[in-house]
Amino acid sequence: MSDRLGKQIPKLSGLNYASWSVLMKAYFQTLGVWPVVNGDLACPAAGDAQEAAWITSDACCQGILTLYCDPMIAMSIESKNTAKLKWDDLKAKYGEPSAMTTFMEFQ
Repeated sequence: MSDRLGKQIPKLSGLNYASWSVLMKAYFQTLGVWPVVNGDLACPAAGDAQEAAWITSDACCQGILTLYCDPMIAMSIESKNTAKLKWDDLKAKYGEPSAMTTFMEFQ
């Protein structure tokens, strides 16, 4: 099911951030990993029994974020080493609507 849902999400172009972020949040929720992306579930301490599972989930989320961005945007977040840092960076860059992005979003 989540594979089919993911195919309906367009890549982030910058102008489509408002709708893209809503769809991506929903997609991460269907995968059960939204708390990793938004930071509600922080990485457990080293050696904790849940550490390996969190690292795997975070890597998956990072990959999804990268794949659902246009190539230039994907390159700009490559240096961010957690899904939360990638998400926060995209929100900081594209989350503030301008008159042009609002106009383009509803075309």
